[in-house]
Amino acid sequence: MTANIDEIYNMLSWDNEISIQNIGIQEAEKIKSLWVLIMPLLSNNSKSIWENCAKVLVKKSDFELKPYLTQLLKWLQDMNWPGSELIYNRLLEFPISEIEHPLKVCLSLANNSNDIPWVSALTAFESDLHEASKIGR
Repeated sequence: MTANIDEIYNMLSWDNEISIQNIGIQEAEKIKSLWVLIMPLLSNNSKSIWENCAKVLVKKSDFELKPYLTQLLKWLQDMNWPGSELIYNRLLEFPISEIEHPLKVCLSLANNSNDIPWVSALTAFESDLHEASKIGR
């Protein structure tokens, strides 16, 4: 089965049975342009698919995710958003040298917009990233 993006989005919704969601995840894993899986905004309840989008993204290699690091860090603007914890933990696997610049960009954006929850999440992430690097994660 090869589904178009609208069909995939429909299958990924948490309103579906797990079996349908799993088919959606399998179809989404075939997508090459990963930006369509990063907090997609839909006309209906977008957040209903974010957790499953995150499940697909966290399976991708560092090489595949590297072009999207800034956008992925934006997922941490609200740690209550579906998929944010999965993305947070996956980003911790990146070497500091790879994520340091996108992190600084996002911290600057968060500070300039006075987005205190995002600043807090990014600061915690930065601390966890340094801890993870010390233990060789």
